[in-house]
This record gives sequence, C-alpha cells and structure tokens, in this order.
Amino acid sequence: MTSDETTRQAPDVPFRHRGLGMAMRFRCGACSNPSDTEGRGLRHVAGLRTYVCKRCKDRIDARRKP
Repeated sequence: MTSDETTRQAPDVPFRHRGLGMAMRFRCGACSNPSDTEGRGLRHVAGLRTYVCKRCKDRIDARRKP
C-alpha cells in the first residue's frame, strides 16, 4: 500500500435538503391534538396547569366569563 492510497480523501457528499427544519409543535393538554405554538396558553385542565392550543384556550376562556 502506498502513501497515496492512505492519504486520499473521500469524495464530497452531495448536499440534500432535509426539509423545513425544526418546527415547534406541542400536544394540547385539552384536546390531545398536535398544534403549533402560536396562540397557545397556560390553562388549568383536569387540575393541572398545562399548555393548550388557541382553539381550546378560547373555549376555556369563554366558559370562565359570565
């Protein structure tokens, strides 16, 4: 084996796009559906303070207000 064979670098790997990247999502504590973090809020659900989606947050707030 010559030094040329041991010092040769591997060929470059072609770049492949991996998608959208990191998209912040969470599972709603009220409806258990995956949702975006936009509009979420902390609410009490079944005695626990947990993050809920915007739709569930609006529904909980509507029940609270007289």
